[in-house]
Amino acid sequence: MITSAVEPPEAHGVARDGVRMLVASPDGVTHARFVDLPRFLNPGDLVVVNNSGTLPAAVTGHRAGVEVTVHFSTQLDDRDWLVELRPPGAAT
Repeated sequence: MITSAVEPPEAHGVARDGVRMLVASPDGVTHARFVDLPRFLNPGDLVVVNNSGTLPAAVTGHRAGVEVTVHFSTQLDDRDWLVELRPPGAAT
């Protein structure tokens, strides 16, 4: 089951540094907590923080033959759109 956060963690009694985190590396995938982030970083690593929301608009599409839901976030200056692809039925 895939879930997406729809409320801040504090709404569920979880501290921000206690939220779950999935770490992918050449060795595989590791389940961790945000408080563990420093152990996965090396000097010079770049951390990108995504704080963008999505509009309440979505369409169904296909990528590599698999159905996806396309959520629209932001229209860029060149009129392209920043979108997020999610599995069908994932939280909005």
